[in-house]
Amino acid sequence: MAEAPRTSWTYLKGPWHSFELRISKEGVELKEYWDPGKNPNVSQCTLADFLAGSLHDEINANMNAGVLGEALESARKIA
Repeated sequence: MAEAPRTSWTYLKGPWHSFELRISKEGVELKEYWDPGKNPNVSQCTLADFLAGSLHDEINANMNAGVLGEALESARKIA
């Protein structure tokens, strides 16, 4: 049986600054947390838009280098 694709990544940029990426059939969501307990900044798009390039610049600029490649591979499996 094939392993299910990974659907979430978390990247800690600093003590109070983090990013969370989630992928599902419904779409892709990138959350930026500046302070625990407060509402995050949220960017989202459809799965098709993500595969076409949406959110790529934000992910590359704010998460570690391997996340975008892994996320694209997972999105292709989910699509």
